Amino acid sequence: VQQKSLRTTLSQITEILNAYPQFVRCHRAFIVNISNVVSVRGNSHAYKLTVNNMDAEIPVSKSYTRIIKEKLNM
Repeated sequence: VQQKSLRTTLSQITEILNAYPQFVRCHRAFIVNISNVVSVRGNSHAYKLTVNNMDAEIPVSKSYTRIIKEKLNM
């Protein structure tokens, strides 16, 4: 996992990454690479994503649940 400081908003990064369908916004503070999602935990009220090489789980906001379900074929 790499960290880089950018002077831009996550919305602007999301716009740039629209050309790459594997990158999906799942929360107001997170964009994930769907191909690196190992597991999904939770229910229809709250999902958590486990990603390769990360110990922490990434939350999925209610507003992004439908998109995540479509991308993961759930």
